[in-house]
Amino acid sequence: MDHGLLRGWGVFETMLGVGAAVPLWPKHWARLQFGARRLRIPLPSEQVFRDAIIQLFNQARGAAEVRPSPTFSRVRLTVTAGSSEVWSNPGAECHCVLSAAPWGAPQPMSEQAGLQLLTYPEAFSISPALIGCKHTSFLPWIMAAQYAGGQGRDDAVLLNSNGEVIETSHRNLFVWKDSQLWTPPLSSGCLPGIMRSMVLEIANQLGMPVVESPLRVRDCREATHMFLTSALGMCQIVRSWEGHSFAATALPETLELLEAKLRGAVLVA
Repeated sequence: MDHGLLRGWGVFETMLGVGAAVPLWPKHWARLQFGARRLRIPLPSEQVFRDAIIQLFNQARGAAEVRPSPTFSRVRLTVTAGSSEVWSNPGAECHCVLSAAPWGAPQPMSEQAGLQLLTYPEAFSISPALIGCKHTSFLPWIMAAQYAGGQGRDDAVLLNSNGEVIETSHRNLFVWKDSQLWTPPLSSGCLPGIMRSMVLEIANQLGMPVVESPLRVRDCREATHMFLTSALGMCQIVRSWEGHSFAATALPETLELLEAKLRGAVLVA
């Protein structure tokens, strides 16, 4: 009778573990709370999750007294609306699943080969009630990712019904154009990604010009550089998008500084 299994009624966070900590936990917790409130999912206190994460890392470390520092992991937290007889109401308590697995160190963009993208052919329509929620009803995004993989590409760019760029199947999108950093606004339907927010915060600290504005495919292809962001991959440079090539090397100094500050803020043991 679990609502998450039966109806996809749940929220989740995928987080980068560094050493024995999740450096960006406060941001993940804030987004989890937002989604849970929007979907009427009862959450336990933050301390319950903090304690569970500590216990998880302790179990993973086991009896080893020495470990490489830092080690990286993929930490996944899923919270469903619990179980109840009436399908329209959440359970009295949520159900939570926390897991972790080893993960490779995120590579700086200068060391990456670059992603190859294509455009997903079906328009994405996001319910206004779900904008900003990282919910477990994720099948449309999975289908987009599978479409890209079936065409031999790394990811698919999603467009809304107005033909505006939203994001990719599981990453936020940035382009460098006219000496400015551009990204779709949240009103486009894109997820408020944790790494997206970090990029915007650090860009603001550096005084970088940033434009959150609706983007069409032609706007993106006028850019000299394009990169995607995610909690696990951090910044991933794009090499091509359906025959259009972007510069995957020789990043502008401004972008190099932005990424260096970002990595310094996140990749701490």
